[in-house]
Amino acid sequence: MKTIIKTILLFFFINTTAQVAPILDHTWTIEKNVTQDETIMADLNAFGEYDQFNLLEFTVGENPSYYDFWFASCINYTFFEENDQSFYNHLGCTLSSDSSNIAEYYNYVFIQSSEEVTLDNEFVPDAYGPFNYEFRYESDFIYLDITNTEGSVATFWASTLSNNDIDKTKFSIYPNPVVNELRIVSDLAKIEQIIIYNLNGKQILKVDFQENQPIDVSSLAKGMYLVKLQTENGSLTKKMIKE
Repeated sequence: MKTIIKTILLFFFINTTAQVAPILDHTWTIEKNVTQDETIMADLNAFGEYDQFNLLEFTVGENPSYYDFWFASCINYTFFEENDQSFYNHLGCTLSSDSSNIAEYYNYVFIQSSEEVTLDNEFVPDAYGPFNYEFRYESDFIYLDITNTEGSVATFWASTLSNNDIDKTKFSIYPNPVVNELRIVSDLAKIEQIIIYNLNGKQILKVDFQENQPIDVSSLAKGMYLVKLQTENGSLTKKMIKE
């Protein structure tokens, strides 16, 4: 049976690299899950971080053989439809106790409870989907919205700046995690403002940059934030955890 399933899945892998590429280019951080009844915001896992997922492509020959969907401690085979911007997950899994609550919720709503499917006239008992997905671009961020068969939406985000781009600027924040005072270190000239956003993209704090002057973040609630350094030539962003 496993051989039949792999054969069916391989049929869907061929010629999908182009539409999958934006997902492959980023590590995605969970922001929220929205259902008809409630909105659940991301919470920290046991390591004090927000859970992320990567989509890894494994290739045999010239065509992608399969993709691994790594989310928290959960690993699934993922396969994409050739003509639609949608995908299926093959096999569910049980998350570890280190995972965040929202990761467990995503695993249940978007994998374990999704509809099983018939592909190429073959019933696949351990496949779930389809999941439609789309991208949104805002400032230095790209958002990924994944919608399941019941209309629930999981939102993930990633920075459009590469680690190399950020490293070249020598832009850092400390301490991180932070409790009361945040400091900015950068070799950039003419830094204008520091803007802090929550994961919903709402501006929480905006201050004029003053060298060697700490930023008071004591009033912020615990959680993850995005710290944007605004210069006359553009902006750069890093993640900050408030304890």
